[in-house]
Amino acid sequence: MLKRKNIPHNVLNAKQHKSEAEVVARAGQKGAVTIATNMAGRGTDIKLGQGIKELGGLHIIGTERHESRRIDLQLRGRSGRQGDPGFSRFYLSLEDDLMRLFSSDRVASIMDRMGIEEGEVNFSEDGDEGDIKCTEKS
Repeated sequence: MLKRKNIPHNVLNAKQHKSEAEVVARAGQKGAVTIATNMAGRGTDIKLGQGIKELGGLHIIGTERHESRRIDLQLRGRSGRQGDPGFSRFYLSLEDDLMRLFSSDRVASIMDRMGIEEGEVNFSEDGDEGDIKCTEKS
């Protein structure tokens, strides 16, 4: 998707050991887009570049929730380290495995009550864990 939109980005996936340090070093710079897998997220310390604090810090986007809440919290914790500002947002799909495993009946009931057809859900809810967005999986 980023390639289609011509958005320059780097991938951090614990497979490219030689360039990993360089990718991490650039990740905190203004305009940097870094895609990181769970493998790469743990123990990665992204330093904020000049002026990033004033812009709100590191912005983390999670594309799914994990069965282990600890993993989600660890990802969220990448954004505001050592007193720095930061923001995290998780995008979910009702088609995600986790949603289907643990919430399928409840979600189906909510969709029926709201008159929403499968594939057209796009709502947001402010919960106790911050900004949660539910969208169709692409």
